[in-house]
Amino acid sequence: MNSVAETPVIKFGEQLKDVTGESNTYLSPGTKLKIRVDMNAVLNDLKSKGYFTTFKGDKIYKEDFKGLYVAGNTLPMDWDFDNLHNKKVLS
Repeated sequence: MNSVAETPVIKFGEQLKDVTGESNTYLSPGTKLKIRVDMNAVLNDLKSKGYFTTFKGDKIYKEDFKGLYVAGNTLPMDWDFDNLHNKKVLS
């Protein structure tokens, strides 16, 4: 039986603060993880200005924005940023 875990809403660009005190908690194999992200600031800037400025000062233009991807080293995640959009399992 696969279980489901869900994060609290994480504001894009901000670090998630663990308020549970359970930082050593692991997910069982087969657990589906739903990561909830508040992208309102990004989407509003893309709509109103045509671009979003990252914390490093880089601009992501509306026509270049393809979505939000989470990278990592635990399957099915990957660090191959250029090809994350090709991994259907990440959709």
